[in-house]
Amino acid sequence: MDMVDSKTMTESHTAMILCGCWSVWQERNARRHGDGGRSVMDSVRWVLQTTLDLAHVGREKLKKVLKQKAHWTPPDDGVIKINTDASFYDQSMSGGTGLVVRDHQGNLIRAQALWFDHADSALSMEALAIREAARLPQERGYTNVVIESDSSVAVQMCNDDDQNRSKLRSILQEIREISRAFTSFSILAIGREANTAAHLCAKQASSDRRRCL
Repeated sequence: MDMVDSKTMTESHTAMILCGCWSVWQERNARRHGDGGRSVMDSVRWVLQTTLDLAHVGREKLKKVLKQKAHWTPPDDGVIKINTDASFYDQSMSGGTGLVVRDHQGNLIRAQALWFDHADSALSMEALAIREAARLPQERGYTNVVIESDSSVAVQMCNDDDQNRSKLRSILQEIREISRAFTSFSILAIGREANTAAHLCAKQASSDRRRCL
């Protein structure tokens, strides 16, 4: 357990010793069942090759994980990017919205959280978060805006022209009307890893702290 825990040894030494133990265990079983087994040198070669193969597989898996991880990226010069997220509490049917406004250099312009006493669902809160993100630049006079949300469903609904059958029709219609006031306006879906700041903001609002700036 000390070796597996890797606090007392380096990872490479741990892997080598564990593969060696594995080899000894295999040799013991082979001899108990009457098999000839490998020579000592063959066992050493097997341990070395197995350790290298496992290390290679581990690196390949790590590369794939790193490639999939999303990161926040700044917008183009002259464009304001607003990341937004929502929190929803099904027991009280309430929740909060959070947003973070940054410029093309990544400088923080504003962060806020709002509390809503009544919410139909987590999806409705995500839509409300996008609506708040659209209202803010309109009030502050920004003309080129990109909104990012990690709710791909809410983003798709906002970008869908057919909103008549949606329960969120009024919210989506308001977002559509607000968007006409901008020179450029887009709503994009992103990974959660790239939306951490907005997620933290959404958690700040509560019934006791209804508006946080």
